[in-house]
Amino acid sequence: MTSDFLPDNESYYQFYKEQAELNGYYKYSCHFIPFITLPIYAEACYCILYKCKQFSPKYVTILQIHMFLHFFGEIYWTVLLLPVIVLPSIGISTEGFLSVLRISSSWQIFIMCGILQISTATMIHLLIYRLKFAVPPDASRAIKIGADLTNGFYYFTAIFCTCAIGFMDEDQKVAKNRILHNFQKYLVPPPNLWEDNYVTTDRENPNFKYYVYITVAEIMILIINIIVVPTVSFHFLSKNRTEKSEKLAQAHRQTLQVLVFQLAIHCIFHLLPLVCFTWSAIFRTKNIALLSVGLLIWALHGAACTLALILANKPFRLTTATHLKIDLKNNHHLIVQFSVANASNPNPKLLHSVNGESQQSFRKLIFQTENFRFTNKTIINLNA
Repeated sequence: MTSDFLPDNESYYQFYKEQAELNGYYKYSCHFIPFITLPIYAEACYCILYKCKQFSPKYVTILQIHMFLHFFGEIYWTVLLLPVIVLPSIGISTEGFLSVLRISSSWQIFIMCGILQISTATMIHLLIYRLKFAVPPDASRAIKIGADLTNGFYYFTAIFCTCAIGFMDEDQKVAKNRILHNFQKYLVPPPNLWEDNYVTTDRENPNFKYYVYITVAEIMILIINIIVVPTVSFHFLSKNRTEKSEKLAQAHRQTLQVLVFQLAIHCIFHLLPLVCFTWSAIFRTKNIALLSVGLLIWALHGAACTLALILANKPFRLTTATHLKIDLKNNHHLIVQFSVANASNPNPKLLHSVNGESQQSFRKLIFQTENFRFTNKTIINLNA
């Protein structure tokens, strides 16, 4: 699906058939994502509501906004918007609930881009907030002021890049007629070209280059952030690695590990799809499988960042581990009780289906299980 089209209709029909099949798998996966990721958000919500006493109110507020944006963004992506890539032109078909309500697809995409950008800015805000704790108390005040200015810069960048998506928007009648004219030499246009929920553009859009410039600049800023944040943290960690401040160095080391982990999640679930789609728009790649996987990764961006948030904060991490131990323990007891009940009341048909030696071994197992259960009850009563 990455090769050029042949000068006949058959290659186009084959491409659109494969595209529809892959998009079907993608949409089918999106329907299950909210059910799979709901426990992650529930655990994060519980931790933020009940396990944040030792955190500052400002940090808790950022956590709440960050988690809400990710949760709402995932529901919006998988249920309300459900974007589907349609090639070979640069097109997105919105097939979610909002399209049923006849809401403009351009506005739907604009809102989704805003959610992604602002949630990214809040994540960087949390990272910088953690980085400020890695800075020694005697450090220059200019460093902390610089951190606040950096936060403001990232929020401005998020808003600016969201507005930049407007450069991709144009009158759809003009855009679709231009694409239809271009496809006269390619024989077959996209099958859903004139659907209302399908928005498209191409590189002949006069504002397309401005969108590319802004998006590439955003990618460069995110890459610089991924490099600078761990570097600054490691600088202060190395500076304070002395015998007198071993505990401080250990705390800084843990902070560095958390920062790198969160940045890795951000790189995989946000930066990588962004690079993939920008590359596809610029160079007109026709690999729909790669783009569908990119959309799916983007849909999981909120759950991945929320899970990273749970693992990055020690109180959240310990609370989640406790809940998992309780669940595993309860499941273990249920399995043991079920096994004992089945052993003490065996199915007669099962006994008749085995030979005499097997029946004797099976009855011995029942006796041992009953003896274990009696002994276990006796121990429990003695302990009580």
